[in-house]
Amino acid sequence: MNKNLQAILNSIQQSTHLSDEEKSTLAKAVKDAEKEFAITEFKLDRTEKVKRTTAILLEETIAELEQKRKDVEAQNRDLEIEAALEKVRSRSLAMQKSDELADLSLELVKQVQALGVATWFCAFNIYNDKDSLEWGSNGQGTFEKYITPREGVFLRYYEAGQRGETLLINEIGEDECPAHYEYLCSLPGVGDQLVKMKAEGIPFPASQIDHVAFHKYGYLIFITYEPVPEAHDIFKRFAKVFEQTYTRFLDLQKAEAQAREAQIETALERVRSRSLGMQKSEELKEVIRVVFDQFVNLNIHVEHAGFIMDYKERDDMFIWLADKHAVPFQVTIPYFDCAHWNSFIDAKLKGKNFFANCLSFEEKNKFYQDLLKLFPVPDEAREYYLNCPGLAISTVLLDNVGLYIENFSGTVYSDEENSILMRFGKVFQQTYTRFLDLQKAEAQAREAQVETSLERVRSRSLAMHHTSELQEVINTAHKELLNLNIANDGGSFIAINKDIEKQLRCWGSGGTADTSEEVVLPLYEKPFCTNLINGIKNGPGFFTEEFSQQDKKDFFKYLFEHKPWSKLDAKQKKGTLSSPGGYTRSCCVSKHTSIFIINHLGERFSEADNEILKRFGKVFEQSYTRFLDLQKAEAQAREAQIEAALERVRSRTLAMQKSDELAETSAVLFQQLILLGIEPNRLYICIVKNENGDSEFWITDEDGSKVSMAYEDNLSNNSTLKKMFAGWKKQQKSLVIDIKGEDLHEYFKYLNSIHVPFKEGMVQQRRLQYIAYFNKGFIGMASPDEQPEDTLQLLERFAGVFNLTFTRFNDLKVAEAHALQAEQDLVEIKAARKNAEEALTELKSTQSQLIQSEKMASLGELTAGISHEIQNPLNFVNNFSEVSTELIDEMKEELAKGNGQLANEIADDLKQNLEKINHHGKRAGDIVKGMLQHSRTSSGQKEPTDINALCDEYLRLAYHGLRAKDKSFNATMKTEFDQGIGKINIIPQDIGRVILNLITNAFYAVNEKTKQNITGYEPIVDVSTKKEGKNVLITVKDNGNGIPKSIVDKIFQPFFTTKPTGQGTGLGLSLSYDIVKAHGGALKVQTLSAEEAALTVKVDEVNPDDFRKVEGTEFIIQLPFK
Repeated sequence: MNKNLQAILNSIQQSTHLSDEEKSTLAKAVKDAEKEFAITEFKLDRTEKVKRTTAILLEETIAELEQKRKDVEAQNRDLEIEAALEKVRSRSLAMQKSDELADLSLELVKQVQALGVATWFCAFNIYNDKDSLEWGSNGQGTFEKYITPREGVFLRYYEAGQRGETLLINEIGEDECPAHYEYLCSLPGVGDQLVKMKAEGIPFPASQIDHVAFHKYGYLIFITYEPVPEAHDIFKRFAKVFEQTYTRFLDLQKAEAQAREAQIETALERVRSRSLGMQKSEELKEVIRVVFDQFVNLNIHVEHAGFIMDYKERDDMFIWLADKHAVPFQVTIPYFDCAHWNSFIDAKLKGKNFFANCLSFEEKNKFYQDLLKLFPVPDEAREYYLNCPGLAISTVLLDNVGLYIENFSGTVYSDEENSILMRFGKVFQQTYTRFLDLQKAEAQAREAQVETSLERVRSRSLAMHHTSELQEVINTAHKELLNLNIANDGGSFIAINKDIEKQLRCWGSGGTADTSEEVVLPLYEKPFCTNLINGIKNGPGFFTEEFSQQDKKDFFKYLFEHKPWSKLDAKQKKGTLSSPGGYTRSCCVSKHTSIFIINHLGERFSEADNEILKRFGKVFEQSYTRFLDLQKAEAQAREAQIEAALERVRSRTLAMQKSDELAETSAVLFQQLILLGIEPNRLYICIVKNENGDSEFWITDEDGSKVSMAYEDNLSNNSTLKKMFAGWKKQQKSLVIDIKGEDLHEYFKYLNSIHVPFKEGMVQQRRLQYIAYFNKGFIGMASPDEQPEDTLQLLERFAGVFNLTFTRFNDLKVAEAHALQAEQDLVEIKAARKNAEEALTELKSTQSQLIQSEKMASLGELTAGISHEIQNPLNFVNNFSEVSTELIDEMKEELAKGNGQLANEIADDLKQNLEKINHHGKRAGDIVKGMLQHSRTSSGQKEPTDINALCDEYLRLAYHGLRAKDKSFNATMKTEFDQGIGKINIIPQDIGRVILNLITNAFYAVNEKTKQNITGYEPIVDVSTKKEGKNVLITVKDNGNGIPKSIVDKIFQPFFTTKPTGQGTGLGLSLSYDIVKAHGGALKVQTLSAEEAALTVKVDEVNPDDFRKVEGTEFIIQLPFK
């Protein structure tokens, strides 16, 4: 029995608390339990045995199932891998273009990652000769094809593949990875893409493992964070699949290459066809557009293309452009220092046929900011160029031309794209030959067209019969310039150079206001106008000018205030003032004439346009002779017309029988003025009765045709009349009064008060009074407009005649009032006239005497010197004569003694004495002859003269002349003569008189300074000659007191002298100046006094830099020398 049940049974039996029956029942229950326990124990034992058996069977089954599971999983994994490989294989077979290989890299990443391999990046690497091409993906996108160099890690992978390895594992730890990615980011292509990826928030691995699986053409690289040994076989299988895939890639690449070649050839053929189809050289712009379009069609990223024509080092670059923006199709760019241009120069020097540049954002903007200063582009284009990230340029260079393409993404063009560019360049060389042929033909046609235009202008010039027809000549010229397609929309103008002073006089055609006659441009003291005037005045040459839109606007606002431009209607004025662009002008200045053309839009005239303008300028210069002949003939005819008009007034004056006929005579005068072309608003004559201003007026109606009224008034009653009266009192010849503003208002108010009729008086803005005075009054004309220059001259001449008229008027008035005194009055008039004539005669005589006095004064100086010079030879003659007399007496004595030998010796001595007497006699004769030459009137004939000898002779004569008058006078004389001058062609008497006058003045100046007893002062007069270019300079310099600044500009005026009364006539320097001028030379002076700084006086066109600074005074005679 079970121990526990036995213990329970014993306990029941031993219990004293149970009855026997209870004990029996309980004992029976224990025994029953024992039986059940035994049965249960048996059952349990059996169950345990079954469990053990079952467990053994289960373990065997589970092992079998696990193996089967593994087998199934292996099969599934292999199927999964094969499916992944198939997807890659299918994607490769589905490729239609070789560049889809990049998409295949993305598919590779996806399939590897789908197989549970955690890759960070996958790529294909295909070997080239010296580097490799690579396509890659990080699973989120693809990297564009890039090049990996054969160095560093890439070289290691390449060498492993060459050794035949199938898989290379390269672990890059945390200490190496940053440097590894820094290196990768520095590589072109892949570096940019990595930097972009990082910027998008995708970090680089801190460490990585490169799994490099090799195939026939290169390798596949799988980058993971952790080791994946279970994937090594997968990597190898993907490499084998890619090897098969790459065959498809090569087939596509070959097909694409063939299609690409056909596409390129088609593009080149389109360029050839358009080139051969050119009929004009300007169609080159269409050829470059075709080139641009073909690059675009070839999917080459081109935003700008250009032909570079006829390039020369560091010279202007001529370019024909094509661009997607509205930029000029043809530009000329001067050389400027920049990286791209210098690369161009370097390539040409090294004989390269190709070069490329890639500029960063900053470099590109610096280049374009400098470039866009040289030619304008639309604002839209400018903004685009300056905001783009970079600039990539490829340029192919041929013999004299080049072809380039640009993009503003900064993406460097590939070798293939550059190769295509080279092929386009070769085609362009053929295009350029065609262009040159067309250009030559066009140049010949253009030359014929230009010559025809010039001949038309020349013919019209020679057909002129009046100078006024010069307007038709400029009309013809303007028309021909337009026919030659020169954009002179602002007009064509010609001017006579000698007529240009402060204002511009010209004839014009075209432009804002076509003019039918010569116009005078109102004075506009800004460079817009003064540059043109100064350019013409500076003499022959050519110049161009450019002004801004605001400059143009300011000028035309000013111009529209003056006639004839003020007559333009408001629409025309507004159109001009609002016109776009600036203002350009080209001007050709010849010796006598100038021609200039204008563009109102600020477009520059081309070099060819300017050359044509120069040729038109030559034609105008040739026609100037014809113009001068006509001008002379017209001047003669005009003078005859004026004289005839004056004679009519004289005749009417002399025909007056009564004083009241003065009004009729005045009407004749007015009529003749109008017939001579004066266009007044009113003519009038004023007779001034006394010094108080009481006057009598005769005035015409407002067109000047007839005398409409007469009235009396005082000239002090109005400010304008006061000015007229003041001019009469000052005995002026003429006067112009310009009345404006309040003065004009007051003037019309005055006229209204005396009932002088006028039209639109109060609305006039200006009124000009032209007045010419005679003895007892003045003739005047009034007009709101400025009158021609000869208006005043005409009025002055008519005023002179009216003097006779008024005298006749007074004579008649006196005759009528004092008939008995008429004869006496006539006698007095004749006497007065005789006195006037005698006074005139006396005045002329006095003037002649003064001139003669000056001549005699110089002759006196000369004579004093000559007397000293002649005394020496005379003394020798006297001495040798006395000695000879004594020798004759001795010879007689010896002959008497019979001493013939001694007599012969005396005779020899006597002969020598006679020779000396003859020599010194001739010397005295030469001196007298020279004096006579100086004193007699000049023949006016030039003759070759030794200028050095002339200066030396007059220096000595002047010195001895002064010494003869003043024994105390002394001075040092210095000479420096240029012996290379020889003889020059002058009138020696006249030039000698000038030299003598200057030297005498110099001696006078140093003598006056000597009298001041200045310690250490040594008077010096220096005379020198020098040949300088085409001139001979004769300089007379002294160290006297100099000429005061206040009078130095007066010294050449007649009768001006600084010498005391009686010592000088004031004509010496004036006559000297005239003599030198008559020789075609110039007389110049430079002086320096103790009180003044250096002062240079300009006489004629003398450059002060030609003279050296001197102490005292220096006169320079400049004579032309051939």
